[in-house]
Amino acid sequence: LGTLFSAAFQARERMDLAASTMLSRNVLRAVAFGGALLFDSGVMGLAWWALAGSALGALWSWWLLRRHMAVSFERPLRWAVLRGAIPFGLGIVATMAHQQIDVVMLGAMTTSAEVGAYHAGVRFYILAQLVAHTVAVVAQPLSYRRGLAGAAASSAILRLKTAGLGILGTLGALLFALCADDMVRIALGDGYVASVPIVLATAPLVFLKFVSSPLSDTVTSLGRRSSLTIGIWLSLGINVLANAVLIPRHGALGAVAATAISETALAIW
Repeated sequence: LGTLFSAAFQARERMDLAASTMLSRNVLRAVAFGGALLFDSGVMGLAWWALAGSALGALWSWWLLRRHMAVSFERPLRWAVLRGAIPFGLGIVATMAHQQIDVVMLGAMTTSAEVGAYHAGVRFYILAQLVAHTVAVVAQPLSYRRGLAGAAASSAILRLKTAGLGILGTLGALLFALCADDMVRIALGDGYVASVPIVLATAPLVFLKFVSSPLSDTVTSLGRRSSLTIGIWLSLGINVLANAVLIPRHGALGAVAATAISETALAIW
C-alpha cells in the first residue's frame, strides 16, 4: 500500500513527496524493528512489531496522499493499464523469488547449520544493498527533474549516479574482503565465525549490486521494462540451476556462488 501511494505521487509528478513517502515508511518500520530488539520480544514478537511498523507506514503514506491530492476510485480498471503493469509486476515476483530461492534450496539439500551460516553471512550484503536503494530513492526527484530537460540531461544524471554507486560499491567490496572476520566477530560474536567465508564470498556481489541498480533505472527510463523483466527471469533460472549444481558440493558457499553467477548474468543482460 505504501508503494502504491508513492506511485500515485510519481504519476502526478510529485517526486519529492514520492521519495519522502518511501523513506518515512521505511523509517517507521525501522523504529518498530528497533523496538522489538530493545524489548527482547523474541521471534514472534519481532514479526508482530514488523507488522505494526508496516501498518503505520501504510497509514502515514495514506495520510500524505489525502493531504496533498484528491483521491478517487471511480475510474474503471483498463486493460491498457493492466497490460503496462504486468512486466513490472512479473519483474518484482522474479526479484523476490531470486532473493529467497537460495535459502529454500539450501534448506532442502543441506543441514540447518549451513542455513544458519548462510543467513548470518548474507545479512551484511543485504544491509549493503539498502545503501544503494537509499541513494536511488533520494536521487529520484533530481533524476526526474533533470530528465524533463531531455535525453542528454537524463543521461548525465544516470552516468553520475552509476559512477557514484560504482565508487561506493568498490569501497564496500573492499570492506567485505578485508574486514569480514572483524565484521562478523564485532556484529555477531565468536559463535558465528563459520559465516566469515560467506561474507568474503559476497564481496563481489556488493559491487555488482551497486552498479546494476542504476543500470536497471536506465533500462526502465528508456521504456524497456519488459526486456529487464526477461533478464530477471533468466537470471532466476540460472540461479536455480547453479544452486542445484553447487549446493550439494559446497553448501552455503555454493549458494553464494550461485547468486554471484546469476547477478553477473543479469548485469551483462
